[in-house]
Amino acid sequence: MARVERAAWQEQRLKDALAAKSRQRAQLEAREREAARANRTKRRQRVGTLVDAAGLFVWEDTTLAGLFQVLARLQDTPDPVKVLDSLLTDACVLRPPC
Repeated sequence: MARVERAAWQEQRLKDALAAKSRQRAQLEAREREAARANRTKRRQRVGTLVDAAGLFVWEDTTLAGLFQVLARLQDTPDPVKVLDSLLTDACVLRPPC
């Protein structure tokens, strides 16, 4: 086998190995995306169950959407439950009865 043939054979072998690694990476990324999608679906179901258990399904979708938009503002708050509870308590003190 001549030097040129060996170089061509080695180059093809490296290309094949690179293609195999690329396929493996794509498969791994696809599995990771599917796992993330499944986790998101489970989380959505749990949050929906919490909304239902809290009796909030009596509200219209637009009301719930507005509520969640307001709650989203608390996203960067260190203790959002405490802040929200404090705000609601203060509102009750100002405008009884609550």
